[in-house]
Amino acid sequence: MRKEIIGLILVAMLCAACAVSAIAQTTPFVISGYIFNPDGSPCNGPDVRITDLNTSMNWTAETHPASNYYRLVLDSNNVSTGNILQFNISNSSQWKTIEYTIMGSDIKNGGITSLNFTFASNGTTVPVLDIPFVISGWTHYKDGTEYNKPVISITNLHTGDNWQPMTRSGYNYYRLILNTTNISSGDVLQFNLTDGGNINLADHTITLDDIICGGLSGFNLTYGTAAIPDIAVEVELSEYMYPDYPDEIYVTVKNTGIKDVGSFNLSFDVNDTLVDNITINSLSAGENTAVHFTWTPEDTGNYAVSITADPENILNEPNRKNNKVTNNVNVTPVSIIHVPDDYPTIQDAIDHTKPHTFIYLREGEYLLSSKDFRLRIKDKHCLKLIGESKHAKVIFQASTDIGTIDAFDIIQILNSSQIELRGFTVEVASSEYQISPVGIVIVENSASVTLRDMNLYHGGKNGACRYAVKLINSSDCSISCNILSGTKRRNSNGEGEGTGIYLARSTNNLICNNTIYNFFKCIDVRGDNSTIYFNNLYPHPKGGTHASNSGFNQWNSTASIKYLYNGSIFRNYVGNHWGWDAGIDNNKDGIADLPYTDGSLTDHYPLIEPYGLTFDLVTAGVARPSMIYAGRNNTVLATIERKGTYPVPESLIVRLTANDIEVDSKTITVDCVQRRTVRFTWVPESTGSYDLKVDVQPENKIRELDKINNELLINVLVSSPLFDYTHNVGSALDFLNKSQHPTGAISGFPDSAWAALSITAAGEDPAAGRWQLNTTWSLIYYLRGEPKDSISGQPSGTNPLALSRANDFARMILVTSAVGEDPTSFGDVNYLVMLKSFYDGQQFGDPDLVEDDALAILALISCGDNNANSAEMILNATSTIKDQQNDDKGWSSIYGKSDVKITSLVIQALIAAGENRDSQVISDALDYLKTEQEDNGGFSDARTTSYAIQAIIAAGQDPSTYLSNGKSPLDYLIDLQQDDGSFNNTMNISMYP
Repeated sequence: MRKEIIGLILVAMLCAACAVSAIAQTTPFVISGYIFNPDGSPCNGPDVRITDLNTSMNWTAETHPASNYYRLVLDSNNVSTGNILQFNISNSSQWKTIEYTIMGSDIKNGGITSLNFTFASNGTTVPVLDIPFVISGWTHYKDGTEYNKPVISITNLHTGDNWQPMTRSGYNYYRLILNTTNISSGDVLQFNLTDGGNINLADHTITLDDIICGGLSGFNLTYGTAAIPDIAVEVELSEYMYPDYPDEIYVTVKNTGIKDVGSFNLSFDVNDTLVDNITINSLSAGENTAVHFTWTPEDTGNYAVSITADPENILNEPNRKNNKVTNNVNVTPVSIIHVPDDYPTIQDAIDHTKPHTFIYLREGEYLLSSKDFRLRIKDKHCLKLIGESKHAKVIFQASTDIGTIDAFDIIQILNSSQIELRGFTVEVASSEYQISPVGIVIVENSASVTLRDMNLYHGGKNGACRYAVKLINSSDCSISCNILSGTKRRNSNGEGEGTGIYLARSTNNLICNNTIYNFFKCIDVRGDNSTIYFNNLYPHPKGGTHASNSGFNQWNSTASIKYLYNGSIFRNYVGNHWGWDAGIDNNKDGIADLPYTDGSLTDHYPLIEPYGLTFDLVTAGVARPSMIYAGRNNTVLATIERKGTYPVPESLIVRLTANDIEVDSKTITVDCVQRRTVRFTWVPESTGSYDLKVDVQPENKIRELDKINNELLINVLVSSPLFDYTHNVGSALDFLNKSQHPTGAISGFPDSAWAALSITAAGEDPAAGRWQLNTTWSLIYYLRGEPKDSISGQPSGTNPLALSRANDFARMILVTSAVGEDPTSFGDVNYLVMLKSFYDGQQFGDPDLVEDDALAILALISCGDNNANSAEMILNATSTIKDQQNDDKGWSSIYGKSDVKITSLVIQALIAAGENRDSQVISDALDYLKTEQEDNGGFSDARTTSYAIQAIIAAGQDPSTYLSNGKSPLDYLIDLQQDDGSFNNTMNISMYP
């Protein structure tokens, strides 16, 4: 079979910049009221039809059979002042038409509410006199600036009645709907407009015209002072900074004034020298926004660090004292320790530290065992533990049964302050030993501890997961930019285990920008004044909850933040991602329109999609037989890749279409950065040219980096079958099926693998149907488990006998690819890595043989491993093979002379690697095969003849034309087949291959 592969790779980076979203001030125009019978009883289920006689537009109002209420909701653009509305009102026995002229006050009031009608005794209707009395208008400051969300109260000085009009955040409009029974001509209304301190009063005496007009529309109120902005700056920075080490300076900029401001600068100065500058495009009154600067001091010493808002004074604020904050910073000398250069273990380095020490972890694995199962940072201050990269891994793996030990933690931070862990991995590795519940990091009775840019993985299969991070009685800590993964196993209830981040009696902490998954509970906060936002929360798929809250905590940012969503820049308050059911996002800003709440907490700004994570699906390759025949089962293999940083396994739908008609679809689950092969069976009805297309889509509504590479299309030619050996193939399959053992095997491990390839080539699935003996045992199940089962009870490090050569691993890659399994994780064996371990820089396995190189090439191509490293391996192995072609144009076996089987295998490998079928090296090799063909049409035996037939077909030729004494290789094989379906190895030896 020949593999056709196209790889499309997209690399994207998510960045943030600043923008402001505005809300259009549009309001509906509502017409509503009640319909009554002549006796005053409700007239339920009326038919109310309204026509604008000026525009001829007509509408039917909403009504209900059990109510006398009607309502029509229009847009303000549908109506205009002076337009005449004709009301046609009827029921089964009464009807009447009445007209109403729209007034300017109706437009400003947003409609005509409580427009009630009563049928007269003669069947006509008359308006009821208790029409609403609406007071509305806009509020401004003295300079004309809009006074948004005004605080207003209106008092009738004659009756003492007091009302509060409706207002809305972000708008300067107010409205109060009364009834004419509440107001009389001559009443004095006192309007109280206040900013919380000062009060502005205005009186109005009600006139008869006011009553007739139905209210006071456009009654605008002006506050006695001009609107002014007031920009204030708050700065948060580390107590200690160090030379040549970047640190963050966090700034909150607030507009505490009563006027919105446009663009202004925010400057960062050190010793009165400008270091950096940020432009804030706008800031509304009452709004605050968060930004940060990064500073890397060059030398030790004292520095004056200043943050100034609007240093050019373009905003003309009366009060500029709070525009600037200056902090004196002592850049402290630091001691540097490298592990393992200076100390052999991390704990040795920690024990020898003094304040202001950095411990750098070189890349590599730092193994902890049952005897030395924790790192303890106790009574330490101003200490940083920093990994060179995430490849610096602290790994705990139980080496003895420690089930009698109480639950424990891998890293303990006790009675300490100013501690930072950054940039390395901590992992609880899988172990065959039973272990007690394990926590990864615990912080107790400590302050100002930072966990940043860490990978914390709990992979223990046989031990319970406690938590990834736990804070007890600790404050002012920061847990940010980490990936926390719980164990994939389930507890006794079938649910997930442990907690991602657990805060107990801890206050004033920050949990930000973490991705937490595979825990029973992602976050559990028990304390006050902690802020939690920008986290991606995915509880265990078998059962769990996103979070729980006990205390007063903020589950969204306390300031507006710049963020990027769907290619656009926004600035808003942000919350957390609670999975793919966050809600509706009508304004497309990436934040759900309604808060997320679960009873114990409320996130007012839940994120529609995960923050800072990427997801991309690629159809990387489509493999099909070199010859496709109409009316026959043809196996099509699609290679699906999942790229990006989104860590949660996702269900994908993979579809195969032929000329845009769906052939089949499969649902698969693919993990982060994983490649899967999906197997389809296609039976084309007729010959001709077909466009085969494979398309993959996520089952969830997750947004991808690139949708174009989701599909891959190839054109294939379908031919009429050259031969009809359906009966022979079916008989052979029947024999193999009868030969299958109760374990699922067919003979031994190698023969079972070859049998699986044969079954797949015949269009059947060796993992299902008649090849699955019960709910568990099948041929593929046997191949998955046999390597591990064969060394059960053997000393550690024992390798399965059936997996010792490059050929063995290549064969299994062919099998896994053919059946749609992952060759990097099949039965806990990474066959791809093991095969590549035989590569010496030029070729695979034994340098004097080419069989292993040919099989390796076929294996790498079949599984779609098309990265640059693999491509180089294939290229070099191909060159090595060509260099070893013999004078007779064949290739040698282990016995030193040219061999038909090896030559046939090489022909297939070279063509799969891209060698032209008509090239000299292929033509010469086929000529060699012809010279070795025997008088019976075959090549020595059944196995060798089968290889030769595959090579001839791969070269695009017809094996029935390869004749010797009038017989072809196909004739030879048919002559070897027995009545039970098996094939003799030769005419005289009954040994089915």
